[in-house]
Amino acid sequence: MNELFAWRINDLSLLVAKLEAKPSKTEADEANLTLAKGIKSNYEALVTEGSEFFASNFFEQVKEFHRAEVQLWLAQIQNLLKFNEYQVKFGVNDLTVSEFPLSVKIKDQQALTKLKEVADSVAEEYRQFFQSSGQNFLKSIRYRELYKEFFDDLLKVTRYQYIPNESSLNGLLYVVEKARGALEKYKKDTAQELQTITNEINNLYDGSFGGSLYNKYSTKIRSKFRELDESDIEYKHYRDMNSWANKEFNTIKAMPQSNVLQAFDKLVALEKLQSQIDSMVEFTNYWKSLGLNPKSDESLQAVLRLTSAETKYSKQAQLAKDRQAEYKKAQTELANLTSQLKAVKLAGDDLNVSDELAKLVVANSKLKNDLSSMFAEGYSETFVSSLINLQTRLQSFIDELSALNSQDDKTQAKAKLAQFSEYLTSFESTVGNSGDGNSDFLFEKFKELTFSESRSGDKEKAIALMNKYKEFLQTLNHEPFTTEQDARTYLTEKKAKATEINSELDTAMEENGFLYGYDLHDYNDFRDTFRDQISNIANYVFRRSSSWETANLETLNGYVKSAKDQAQEYLDTFGSLNSSTNSLNAEITGYITDEQTTIETLERRDAKVKKESYIVPGQELFAFIRQINIAESKFLDQIAISDTDEDRFVYETTTKALKELKERNIYFRNLTTISSRTFESRSDLDVKRNENTLNSDDLRDSSVEITAQEDLQRRDLLAKVIAFKNQANATIQKLKSLDLPNAADNLAFLVDEEELAKLKTEKLQEKVTDLETNFATKLEEAKTLVTTAENAAVDPGALTAQLLEIEKRYYDANNAVFAALANENEATELKAKLAEVRKEYYDFLNSDKYIIANNTYVKFSASYYVNDDETKFTSFELAKIYADYKAIATILKSLNEKYIKVKVSE
Repeated sequence: MNELFAWRINDLSLLVAKLEAKPSKTEADEANLTLAKGIKSNYEALVTEGSEFFASNFFEQVKEFHRAEVQLWLAQIQNLLKFNEYQVKFGVNDLTVSEFPLSVKIKDQQALTKLKEVADSVAEEYRQFFQSSGQNFLKSIRYRELYKEFFDDLLKVTRYQYIPNESSLNGLLYVVEKARGALEKYKKDTAQELQTITNEINNLYDGSFGGSLYNKYSTKIRSKFRELDESDIEYKHYRDMNSWANKEFNTIKAMPQSNVLQAFDKLVALEKLQSQIDSMVEFTNYWKSLGLNPKSDESLQAVLRLTSAETKYSKQAQLAKDRQAEYKKAQTELANLTSQLKAVKLAGDDLNVSDELAKLVVANSKLKNDLSSMFAEGYSETFVSSLINLQTRLQSFIDELSALNSQDDKTQAKAKLAQFSEYLTSFESTVGNSGDGNSDFLFEKFKELTFSESRSGDKEKAIALMNKYKEFLQTLNHEPFTTEQDARTYLTEKKAKATEINSELDTAMEENGFLYGYDLHDYNDFRDTFRDQISNIANYVFRRSSSWETANLETLNGYVKSAKDQAQEYLDTFGSLNSSTNSLNAEITGYITDEQTTIETLERRDAKVKKESYIVPGQELFAFIRQINIAESKFLDQIAISDTDEDRFVYETTTKALKELKERNIYFRNLTTISSRTFESRSDLDVKRNENTLNSDDLRDSSVEITAQEDLQRRDLLAKVIAFKNQANATIQKLKSLDLPNAADNLAFLVDEEELAKLKTEKLQEKVTDLETNFATKLEEAKTLVTTAENAAVDPGALTAQLLEIEKRYYDANNAVFAALANENEATELKAKLAEVRKEYYDFLNSDKYIIANNTYVKFSASYYVNDDETKFTSFELAKIYADYKAIATILKSLNEKYIKVKVSE
């Protein structure tokens, strides 16, 4: 069977072949070829899918074939006025459609000729009516039912040979003439209807600066935008809203409205824009409409946790702070190592080589340990190589000194020890000082300068002035005076000296001065810093000199202290001319500076995105977009406008627009898809050290004399104890968070401070062995409890269902409040109910029993916002996703209720 489908597929194959055979194809030809192939594929798919069913049920084949004919063949391929011809756009005038295979046709040629004349005449009347006026309203979605009737009557005329149950000439003539009479009912006078639609359009927007919709835009969006300054956090949101709305009005203004089809399309465009603007304004003013202010309402802040919540920027900033702290710790470690090495005695009558050797062993062990831990990563290859070289040389020196020290005669050992000064000089040169490379230090700024070779002496004069300034700062380190006169004398002298240096600097920067004419940025930075400091000392710190004669001793000493404190602050950032820009400390300073820049940038971004959290209620929009899609998606699919509908504008602005939103907007897809990885367990224990974490030096009893080797062994053992303590602390906190206090108590002995204090006197090895045995057992028990508890607490499927259930109630409660406010009804009780559900909703989102994974778009964070050259997702785009969806849903529902009237299944 499948004769009907085979017949139509054959015609389509001939059409495709004809189109492919064209020697040169235009874009329109290519589009027509693609269309024909697509229609053919649809028919073939219907055959494949229903072959068995059609074989046993011919009626079903005919019914399915008729559906395909209406939706595919007649709508896209056939010339409706010529039964055996293709549409003109295909350009295949020499190709005709084959005869219907199952027809009972009249064979009398005279009868057929007469019938054809009548049918052609009626078809021409239909054509003339449709082209002259009918298409100006029948194509409109408003006339969907009437257009179907018109189409059916036209088919009877153009397909007169195949009218069911009619095989006689008179019967067929009657049907055709009846269709001629039916044409009158389609010839409607639409002038009044057009005027009515035009009035509705003008009421919303008159094309100039009037209409209720334009007035709403003008007062709610444009005026607000014009009030804002570019620095206001809401500026870009209102700018984008204003630009979008203004563009929409201009587009709609340009739409023609000379007939019903055009006018109604324009009205639909305005009604959609009205819904969009209503939603955009509603969510921009969300908190204000509810009488709430999340920026100042502490109780509301406690519920929302918008500013306290971590963002990707705050997390990244914290990581940068952690890295910076490690770098600063590294500088401290290098300073301690330097101090340890400098503490080694190299000569003297009471010199004990063994004691000094022990100091070197401890320092070497520390350096070796640092290389495998602190400096293992995060530093340049050159940095690490330099440290390794220093450690290798130190180890070699220790080995040689140890060998010599084993001899009874210590002469050679002492001589070798004296040579350590060479290594120490090399060590200090390589390591440098903690201020090396700090661009904020005055001498570091100076060292970057290049003085003109043609102006000999400029650099030396500048150095002399800086040293004079530094020495002066050092003289301000004075203790309080015991007499008023001494204090007055001191202050007067220091003010005079500060004024003198300030004057010298001014002279140096004047014409012919040794700092004059160097206009590069680096010079300006150095000179400005230098000038600001000395000027501050001369004119601010000592600014109250006129009151010194009458001031009492306490006040005078206050001035002395103020000068001392300011001087110390400047000394701390003075630096040294002989500091190294290539030292290890200089490299670390560079890392610290880079991290500081990163921290400041990220903290600015974090502060900005947290402020952006208040522009629109992000979490509420997340919820509304998810919930409106769940509530409306199935219904909208059923009342969707076909892509073959004659009212192209309404199709494109509703069903097509919704399809593109769902398929092409990645943020809509992210928001409406809750993945299986959204909810995660907190089973990975956080082993960050808490404030009470010990280190090996905390447990060392300095009164006990031990050898260097014993000290190293002790430190290794203590490291194990500290590791136990840290893991135990983390595990205990985890157990407590899971409401397992008894299990937490079982590990308490591991962090008991009294027990740990005993390690100073007890035998360490025995204690560590005991801890290893007990801790391993207890920790495994605790981990089992943690896993069991969390598996019970975190069921992603159940949590997703719970989220959507609470979210729906929150969505409904919001809608109830805003519906009441829109109708000016009392909303006090509804607001109270909304507050209850809001707390429940946010408590769920902020629960510490599970983690809502990042980038799952379940829990809002303003750090989702992005605005760069490639991607834009801001508060405006977020609000517009919901506004677009709601507007399309509103329009489709209205059209279906009034005109399309599709029966929707539950």
